[in-house]
Amino acid sequence: QQQQQQSQLQKMVVIVDFDPSTIQWPATAQQRPLPLRRGQEVEVLHDFGGGWAVGRIVAMPQLVGVFPTSYALPLAAYRQAYAAHTQEVAAAAAARAAATSAAV
Repeated sequence: QQQQQQSQLQKMVVIVDFDPSTIQWPATAQQRPLPLRRGQEVEVLHDFGGGWAVGRIVAMPQLVGVFPTSYALPLAAYRQAYAAHTQEVAAAAAARAAATSAAV
């Protein structure tokens, strides 16, 4: 059952670093902020709405905390954006190669 629950957790990929030391986090808050680094995969444990969720870093599951959801993309959306970017880069490289060979 726990494995089924884990597979249902939404995964996100961090697209912007989040350094909690740069914000005023209430000392009395029950949850601690979760530092994020671009490229990390995060599992969302609870989405509060309003742009904040509790999550854990997939590669370091002991790191759990609150993070701004606007700093990450859902995994499916990230993969789609990455694939589109890869296609654009490949098309641009092909166009440059064609232009270079035409000039020769």
